[in-house]
Amino acid sequence: MKIVFISDMHGDIKLCKKGVKLANKEKAHIILNGDLMNWELKHPSLNFKRTLKILLKCKQKVFAIPGSHEDGKDYIKISDHKFYKYDNIIDINKKNH
Repeated sequence: MKIVFISDMHGDIKLCKKGVKLANKEKAHIILNGDLMNWELKHPSLNFKRTLKILLKCKQKVFAIPGSHEDGKDYIKISDHKFYKYDNIIDINKKNH
């Protein structure tokens, strides 16, 4: 099994796209090791939703491990609502798949 490991993305859309592209090329799963969100952005929730849409393009499973930037109320609302909606993204803490 191949794995693409991404850590400390902090809302970097280009990095997310690059990781998904590599994972699809290599037929690999993605492990996101925390700090997906960037609270310093003007609209962190919208940025996170864009990140999720990109991650949906991964043909394998995406395993998300929440980091210190995922402690806010917005992340909890988004993850509760969105992670259950997308069958290829697995929030490891919630173990919803």
